[in-house]
Amino acid sequence: MTDYSSLDYVPSTHSKKAIYIIGIFLLITSQNEAALNPNEINKILTTHNLYRRLFANGAYNVFVADMTKLEWSFDLQERSNRMLQCDRLNALSRSPDISINIGSSLRRNYSHIIRSWFIEIRTFLPKFKTCLNLNDCKRFLTLMNSKQRKVGCSAITCPINNTETFVFMCQYEGGQDIMRPYKLGQPCSKCTGEETFCERGLCDCRKSCFKPGIGFGNLNSTTCTCNCEYGMGPNCDEPCQNPEQYIDYDICGSVTPDNCLSDDQDERDMLAEFCPEQCVCIITTRIIKSIPPHSSVVFGPFNIKKT
Repeated sequence: MTDYSSLDYVPSTHSKKAIYIIGIFLLITSQNEAALNPNEINKILTTHNLYRRLFANGAYNVFVADMTKLEWSFDLQERSNRMLQCDRLNALSRSPDISINIGSSLRRNYSHIIRSWFIEIRTFLPKFKTCLNLNDCKRFLTLMNSKQRKVGCSAITCPINNTETFVFMCQYEGGQDIMRPYKLGQPCSKCTGEETFCERGLCDCRKSCFKPGIGFGNLNSTTCTCNCEYGMGPNCDEPCQNPEQYIDYDICGSVTPDNCLSDDQDERDMLAEFCPEQCVCIITTRIIKSIPPHSSVVFGPFNIKKT
């Protein structure tokens, strides 16, 4: 058997390429090995809402009137995936961005990290809704901002002080004013949006925007309102009918699709109000059927446009 240990090995050009490719693969793998699975996403979301509910219901002698229930956002998760890189940790940890929280742990323990954000409440001054030093409770204020409606998180492992460390970051959407993070009052007494439900102290929108055989639409969870694609009313559950007219002549009888799509905004608005059968339901359905697959369409009150 030949002894290779005494030979000076000089890799060939092909070997160098192979080593380079393997190195890139290992780098990518090391940064993606902490990718979140569905069970972890559910646990992260549940933990967030647990602490928000705890705070809103007076656990620390504070009652929050408008604390919303967070929803998971895959767009925010993807944004976090792009942003969270090992060589950017110092900049991210010092970021004043109130829509980002970041933490680390030697173990893959999301609950522990989220709890570390919450226990910054120890430096929080409830009377003033802030801290003497904002940096001491910035992550708590971000976590407890009642206007936050969506969250998306990501995780990677990075070598920190020669130790493989689990790094976890969440991005939030909705909350803007860190100096007025919530409204005081009985839980759910100041929820925003129409017909918002209360889930054990958290404002939650449960509209379906759907009624079989009547109408359907898309839910805007931020405002808890329906953008109806068919049907009428705030929940798309009212039949698409023209309002009763107290005259013998049917003013909608001669309305054509061209009239409904008039260049005159006032005329379109008037026809949409008095002749929804012709100018809202039928027109909307016709436009929906004519739109190519995967197109993005914005539906408003007789304001239909491709984007």
